Amino acid sequence: MTDDEKLLCDVTQSDNIQEDEFDTIYYYAMVIIDSISSLFRNDGESSSSRFHVDLNKMDVVKFFTGMVIGCTHVYNYLTKDNKTALEFTYVCNQLIVQHMVQNSKDMLEEETD
Repeated sequence: MTDDEKLLCDVTQSDNIQEDEFDTIYYYAMVIIDSISSLFRNDGESSSSRFHVDLNKMDVVKFFTGMVIGCTHVYNYLTKDNKTALEFTYVCNQLIVQHMVQNSKDMLEEETD
């Protein structure tokens, strides 16, 4: 498990996360994890989502394909762009590489201090 994954696992267990407590990227990741997780919660688990996905019946390939299409729609809406789902995944790849390179630089700086 990467440090990013450990951090997200730890902090998503908390009930009252404030944006200024964490790097904004990780805060957004937690918000998105919570939102997607709400799709799988049972009615008794206080899901606020209008939709529910039964984990026992879901097709993982179709789910993640739908997630990419949905995220592409959100990206286009927020940026006023008109990317295809494939173009959107390219943007995502660029962003995550940029994030990982910066994390590597930060870790190297910490080690040399």
